[in-house]
Amino acid sequence: MKYCANLLAILMVTCIMSSRVAALPITYEFGGAITSVSTALASSFAVGEAVSVSFSAEPPASFSASDFSNYPMTSFSARVGSQDYTLNPVATGFRHVSVTNGSIYDGLGVFPVVDGALLAGLVPYQLEVALADFTQSVFTSTALPTALSLSDFSLRLGQLTLCRSRTVAVDFAGCAFPERVQFSITSARVNEREISTPEPASVGLMMLGLAGAGWSRRRLTSGGARLAATGC
Repeated sequence: MKYCANLLAILMVTCIMSSRVAALPITYEFGGAITSVSTALASSFAVGEAVSVSFSAEPPASFSASDFSNYPMTSFSARVGSQDYTLNPVATGFRHVSVTNGSIYDGLGVFPVVDGALLAGLVPYQLEVALADFTQSVFTSTALPTALSLSDFSLRLGQLTLCRSRTVAVDFAGCAFPERVQFSITSARVNEREISTPEPASVGLMMLGLAGAGWSRRRLTSGGARLAATGC
C-alpha cells in the first residue's frame, strides 16, 4: 500500500523536475568614450563623454558554418553622452548582429538605424559598433560568441551618424549631409542566460501522476482492508 503511494509520489516529482533547457538571447554590453565630434554637433556632444551600447541576438536552433553570418537582433539600446537611442521601427532589415570569420578578418558588428532626439537640426540615422581582428585568430566559426576579450581585436570602434534628412525603409536607408560622433570601445561584457521550461511530455506525465494519486487515495480510503490483503 505504501509502496504504491510512494511510487506515485516519485513519478510526480520526476515529472515536475523533467525539463528542457531553452537558450535565451545572448546580450552584449559595450562601454566607451567619445573620441571625435563633428563641428555641427559640438554643442550636443563632447570628447571624453561616456558611451554605452547593449544589444542581444538569439542563437539559431542549428548552426551551419560559413565565413559570415547575420543573427536577428532581439533588443538594442544605446546612450552617447546624454542622448539615448533606440531601434527605428521601420528599418527592420538593419537589425542584425554580424559575425565574420573570413579570409581578411574576424569581426563582430552591428549597424542599426536608430531613433532619438533632433539635435542642432539633425536627425539620428545610424549607430555602428565594430570589433575586428586582422590576424583572423579570434573566431573559429561564425557562431555567436559567448565570450569576448577586447585585447583580441585591433579595431574597437563605434560611430553615431546624424543627418540633415534621412530616408528609411525596411531594407534601405539614406542620409543627406551626415555629421558624425565617433567613439572607442573600452569595455565589453557578454551575458548568456538559460531558463528551464517543462517539456510537453513531462506536463502530460505530471497530470497522469496527479490523477493516479487521486485514484489511489480513493482506493485506500474505501477498500483499505482489501488492499492490505493484496499488499498493494
